[in-house]
Amino acid sequence: MKKIQIIFIAVFFCFCSVLGILTIDNNVYKSETENRNLTVFPKIQWEGIKSVEYLTQITDAFSDQLEYRSFFVQNYFKLLHNIGKQDYMGTTVVGKEQYLFREPELIQDWSSYQKDIEKYAGLINQQALKMKKDHPQLKFIYINYPRKDIAMSKYLPNWYPSGLNNYKRAISILKKNLSEDVIFIDGYDVFKKYGILNQCYYHSDHHVNEKGQLAIYQELAKYIKKEYPNTPVNNSQQYVWGEEQFVGSFDSQIGRILVNNKPKEKVIEAYKDKIDYVRYENGQKVETSLFENKKDYLRYMGGDKRETRIETDRDDLSNVLISGSSYTNSLEAISVGSVNRMLSVDYRYGQKDKSLEKYLKKYDIDYFVLVPNQSDKMFSIDALKIHLGL
Repeated sequence: MKKIQIIFIAVFFCFCSVLGILTIDNNVYKSETENRNLTVFPKIQWEGIKSVEYLTQITDAFSDQLEYRSFFVQNYFKLLHNIGKQDYMGTTVVGKEQYLFREPELIQDWSSYQKDIEKYAGLINQQALKMKKDHPQLKFIYINYPRKDIAMSKYLPNWYPSGLNNYKRAISILKKNLSEDVIFIDGYDVFKKYGILNQCYYHSDHHVNEKGQLAIYQELAKYIKKEYPNTPVNNSQQYVWGEEQFVGSFDSQIGRILVNNKPKEKVIEAYKDKIDYVRYENGQKVETSLFENKKDYLRYMGGDKRETRIETDRDDLSNVLISGSSYTNSLEAISVGSVNRMLSVDYRYGQKDKSLEKYLKKYDIDYFVLVPNQSDKMFSIDALKIHLGL
């Protein structure tokens, strides 16, 4: 018995040693399975041993660079889902027909939550008033997308609590507190108006799909058309459509275990009629396409960019500034044909010295469009401040 124990310990020690040696030799910057950047080993610095940050990076690197990590991660989640029959893994929930969702947002204290919404609306009002004072011709448009579980409730697991009543209550509070300087577009109402509830989000991603974004775009373009009558309001026939097996962020959070089982998503591949434009990123002219042949949300606008400007040289159309995140990538791409100038900024990537005021003044903006959404929380003050460049 003792001999068996010794053999077992020796084999286990050798396995860990080999795995450790292989891990130290790794230098992988991105995990395709988890769709995220990985921590890499820092250069050896003996003086760094006294630094908590240095030791933390080494610890994180051992976890991220572990040999066969993708294999372990993927099979761990397969075990939970296929054998353990779990539909709630980490913060990701597996719903009906392979639709994936974020864990529920539970509101425990409505009194406190209402104060947060009022504060949220107050900050928007403050910025809208300031912009209108400095730029009287400017229109401030705030678009709010509902969480995926609100707009796609048909596919939620039976145990998942409905958030629709909470959403409607929160939106009611928000509307009461927004000033007349703010033009509010509620994504849920738009999806309901166009008859696309339960059709407006990707299976495995937290973003609105092309059908949903097209409805938002049309609502926005119709409003702009009131002042700029030559504004085209494109419908689905003005775009080239295709199908793609879309790899979403939620599936990446559970090791992409469902990606090969999901139906293909309908995606926009191009404008049917060519649109002439010049594109700039951070002031530099680039050749990046509006639509790319990729299997994830990076197919639109080439992914997240800190600053993108597109000029179509259509003086009879409007100049639009969009401040948002990845939620606006496809909205930007399908809106290019309806504007003279489109400027989009994502303050998650820094450069707050380039304020919204500088953009408004430099590029003669007619419409400022704010989209401060994120996938987990409906009304985050921190996210709002980021997208206002504060």
